[in-house]
Amino acid sequence: MSERSAPESRPALSGASVIRTLIETEATEVPFASTPMMKALNAVFIRGQQGSVRFRFTVPEQGRQGDGLIHGGIVATMLDCAMSMAALSVLSPEETIASINLNINFMRPGIANHCEAEGQIDKVGRSVLFARSSIYSDQGKCLATAISTFARIRSTAD
Repeated sequence: MSERSAPESRPALSGASVIRTLIETEATEVPFASTPMMKALNAVFIRGQQGSVRFRFTVPEQGRQGDGLIHGGIVATMLDCAMSMAALSVLSPEETIASINLNINFMRPGIANHCEAEGQIDKVGRSVLFARSSIYSDQGKCLATAISTFARIRSTAD
């Protein structure tokens, strides 16, 4: 059995605080490694406003099928990350989210080295949020769209 390494230390700010700070300061083109997955995808925050964000991702070699196409799970992850960050942009720093469902429509095969994903919030309720996202190849073609419902969760201190 192989030993698992300890997770890297987390940023001092919550995900909601980080994304809100980027939006409030009108930051653009900022490397974004707030989670191990965002780091693995070399995420870059392109722009955002409350309830809407856009990220660029680099498709890792291990995220490709044998024929070079982007694996559907990687596309799904990028879509989910964009919606999650849009959701965090409308929450208080004391809140986080958890996916209730994720529905993806793949539009065309992903042949790209970089993708841009935009996440938007459609509705914020007392206990759930409704979101959508689209992902585009580096040629500007829509690869997939998604909708998701997130549960609002009050963060717990350790």
